[in-house]
Amino acid sequence: MNPESRNCGDDPAAAGSLSNATSEFGLKNTDLLQIPKKVTKEKFMDENSDPQAAADSAKDHVKAAAQDFKTAASAKADEIRRAAQKKADELRVAAEGKAREFRGTAESAWSDARSRARNWQSDGEAYVRENPAKAVLIAVGVGFLLGLILRK
Repeated sequence: MNPESRNCGDDPAAAGSLSNATSEFGLKNTDLLQIPKKVTKEKFMDENSDPQAAADSAKDHVKAAAQDFKTAASAKADEIRRAAQKKADELRVAAEGKAREFRGTAESAWSDARSRARNWQSDGEAYVRENPAKAVLIAVGVGFLLGLILRK
């Protein structure tokens, strides 16, 4: 094979990597530059007999190709950014919903604990009023035990 006439279409590995690159980034083959199948040195030189003009033409072609690639990459980056922003918004909404759910559960648990404490307090007060002597003896015994424990 003539090295001057070789292009991506002649190399299956290069064509496969180009196909993988386009599918990985969600680009279609039509999004990329249209590369002719065979461009030979002779054909290029026939079209541009002046070497300086040929070099300038090639340079302009490369610049245009780079600009097209930059535009396509920029558009794809914007698309990815929008998709990421949309996903972030969805996750934020889901997190806020879970936070509200957990807050409601915590408020309910706190309310239940407060009402139980009030019930225990009122039950204790009622027991002391019904059995004052027993309550005093229990309080003295508990105080004595705490004094012994804390003394050491």
